[in-house]
Amino acid sequence: MSGRLENGVAALVIFALAYGLVAAVAFLVRIASKKVIPARVLNFSAAALAIVCIALLLNSGSSPGGTGLDAPFIAPPEPQMESFLPQFNTALEQLPPQDRASVTEATSFLTFAAGRNMMETDPAKFAQQSDKDLVAYSLLKMYRFAQEQGSSMTLRKYIWLAEEFKKQKPEWWQEYKSQQH
Repeated sequence: MSGRLENGVAALVIFALAYGLVAAVAFLVRIASKKVIPARVLNFSAAALAIVCIALLLNSGSSPGGTGLDAPFIAPPEPQMESFLPQFNTALEQLPPQDRASVTEATSFLTFAAGRNMMETDPAKFAQQSDKDLVAYSLLKMYRFAQEQGSSMTLRKYIWLAEEFKKQKPEWWQEYKSQQH
């Protein structure tokens, strides 16, 4: 059978089992309380149970995330924000050298872009910042980005974000590259 047909048959079987279970519970309720549960409530309950079962089966058959660049990288909650950098460094160390280099370059460019953005939008604030302040500002921005992504966050998304900045601000990329040599 094709994958789609197998999935359709599996969904029908799960729905039939869920409907049977809900009907059995409705029968027990009818015997115990002498009340009849309306058919629309049975149908809704069976559909909801089937959806939950299918979702659980789909999630149990897959790993919680990828590996390497696609491994989950979940930002710590706000009260533990200081653990973000050690968490990032640990995730980075676990990457193969080529992937590590890609993430390092992406985050380095993102740091540059954060500073460049501040320089253009608030020159007075930029003038007051030390190099450490700019790095901290960039780390905060990367932390916030990871928080926004939630459970779908991976290190690959930092590479993607850097690529988006390169497309939107190619002059920043050129300036960054010229400062690297």
